[in-house]
Amino acid sequence: PEGLPVNSFIHKGRCAIRATSLELEWKIRITLLIVPNVSIILNKWTSKRIQDRPDYIVYGDISYEEIKKIFHDDRKGLKIMSTPEGMKRIMRAAREAGKVEEVYRDWFLLLDESHTFISELYRVNILIPFNYFWKFHNKSILSATPYRFSDPRFNELHYHEVKFTDV
Repeated sequence: PEGLPVNSFIHKGRCAIRATSLELEWKIRITLLIVPNVSIILNKWTSKRIQDRPDYIVYGDISYEEIKKIFHDDRKGLKIMSTPEGMKRIMRAAREAGKVEEVYRDWFLLLDESHTFISELYRVNILIPFNYFWKFHNKSILSATPYRFSDPRFNELHYHEVKFTDV
């Protein structure tokens, strides 16, 4: 299987169609997956299917020392899953490792459940990923319940809609 399309707005149509799993399984590129909450991260982290698990997870309980290990791991196709709040810590570690430009150039940033950036706006740091999003050469947003963002740059993303038919 191939990974998700880059520089795209992906309307997946339904929950639980394995879109995130598809990206986790595709070990060709390094992917930073931003998901809205810890329960999604822990669900993937404890998956019975090893190929559905991220290599690293970042949320409140994960130490900064653990985050810095990401930038010393040279395995191909690493998968990092984080909450929006954890992204700032990841980018700080990238800066300290001298790898920010590499991250922007070579990593794929996926904002999953993108509607939560609006529906959970009460969370003080929910919008942190947007401080970095447009700097990534390869990025996409994904949601079963997509929200149309007002920033006109979103119109430049390729639009993909998954459609289902009854068989």
